[in-house]
Amino acid sequence: NRIRMYPSLVNCTTIDLFADWPQDALLEVGERYLSQIELAGDEKYRTSIAQIFATVHSSVYQCSIQMWDEMRRRNYVTPSNFLELTTGYRKLLYEKRKELCDARDKLTNGLGKIEEAKIQVTEMSIELEKKRALANEAQKKCEESLGGLVNEQREVEQSKATVEKLKERVKIDEEKASTIAQAAQEDLAAAMPALEAANTALQSLTKSSITEVKSYGRPPVPVERALEAVMILRSSEPTWAEAKRQLGKFK
Repeated sequence: NRIRMYPSLVNCTTIDLFADWPQDALLEVGERYLSQIELAGDEKYRTSIAQIFATVHSSVYQCSIQMWDEMRRRNYVTPSNFLELTTGYRKLLYEKRKELCDARDKLTNGLGKIEEAKIQVTEMSIELEKKRALANEAQKKCEESLGGLVNEQREVEQSKATVEKLKERVKIDEEKASTIAQAAQEDLAAAMPALEAANTALQSLTKSSITEVKSYGRPPVPVERALEAVMILRSSEPTWAEAKRQLGKFK
């Protein structure tokens, strides 16, 4: 009744009805489809898989008959279902093999990277040991240099302290010298009138005056003190006798 709803299918097509395939046919078709696939163990596994396909197809067919008998519900099991089972297996096997190959390649690449990293780590460890030895040597030299710098710095600090002390002493001496110079300047300023008066008196000194002084048996005390001072300036004995002797040399 259902096919009458589509008259074109009846009028314009030719319907070839195939009966159910026997078990041998299912095995042969299954092995033929599996012959295009490389399997480990070849014929042994190919035959076993074809038998599994045939058994599954036959079991589904028997279950469909049982469902009709018990529930009056149709489930059509045709040879095309068997072909779909075999092609689906081939497709699934190809996909799984591809996944396994990709995983294998990734694992191989990963192991290769690990091996390369291991070699690099070994080389870097050797290089690190060399650099560590150089670093230790450089650190040792640096510590020695630092010790020398510390000693030099200590000596510089000591020298600086000594210089500061000398500067303080020089400053004190300068202050003392300045005080003495100031006092000497004041004394000189105080003595200048007397010096000028002495120069004036010296200019007025005549030969007769010198003769008069030499004629003294004992000169007045101021004259004697003045002559003693002159003898001291001339690095001679500061006595009246020495002064009288040197006065005798003047013509």
